[in-house]
Amino acid sequence: MFVLAALLLLLAVVAVFAAQNAHIVAVNLLGWHFTWPLAGVVLITLVAGALVAFLIGLFRQLSLRLKIHDTSGRLRKTVTDLSTTKTDLGKVRDELEKVKAELGRSKATTAEKDQDLTAVRAELAVAKHELEEARRRSASPGPAPTPETLKGGGRGGTGSGRE
Repeated sequence: MFVLAALLLLLAVVAVFAAQNAHIVAVNLLGWHFTWPLAGVVLITLVAGALVAFLIGLFRQLSLRLKIHDTSGRLRKTVTDLSTTKTDLGKVRDELEKVKAELGRSKATTAEKDQDLTAVRAELAVAKHELEEARRRSASPGPAPTPETLKGGGRGGTGSGRE
């Protein structure tokens, strides 16, 4: 309603302008020479200016719509990429959990093997000690060692082989 009232007011102003500026003026335009009422020349110039402004505004609006369309497409692609990245991140996290579990199992296996290695080293140290003891006994003068004495059965040993 307000727009209609404003339009009627503008029409009234144009009518008053045309009535007050009815005298004839000479117009020269691109080599053309003609005479027109001043109000007609001003109104035609006003309409031509409004048309140029409309076309410029229309071009700008279409340009902005194209930018919006392009930006919307890029936004959709970014959202899709984000979704894919989140899915990939979930897969990587699952894989990380699997690797952590495998690492835990490997650590447990390594600890068991370290214990086994320590036990073997201890047995090796005992065997080395027994070998040195046997060599010492065989190098000392006296009766030759028998298999029982080498095993710890002789000379008052306990029979365990560890003296």
